[in-house]
Amino acid sequence: MLDMQLKPNVRFLVPASARGNGVGRHLALAFLHFAPKLGYSSSVFNLVFATNIASIRLWEKLGFERIGIVRGAGRLKGHTELVDAYIYGYQFQKESSVTNGS
Repeated sequence: MLDMQLKPNVRFLVPASARGNGVGRHLALAFLHFAPKLGYSSSVFNLVFATNIASIRLWEKLGFERIGIVRGAGRLKGHTELVDAYIYGYQFQKESSVTNGS
């Protein structure tokens, strides 16, 4: 369970032209490195759309926990139906040792 201290609500947007090159992974690793140094005890990534398989795999590989779902969160380009979104949380350890996610 996430505690009720400081929690950044984070979102990374990677341009389509940069996707598939590890940019999201580098952003995530930088976030996991610096956030606890800035005093954050946990974080929330809201609205990770269910269609964004690469992002879902990344967050889960890095130890993020799916803590919620927003049914029909948005109508995305190329989809006729509303798309669900997941909410991911991360609890930083006192002595955080972040791996490279591989």
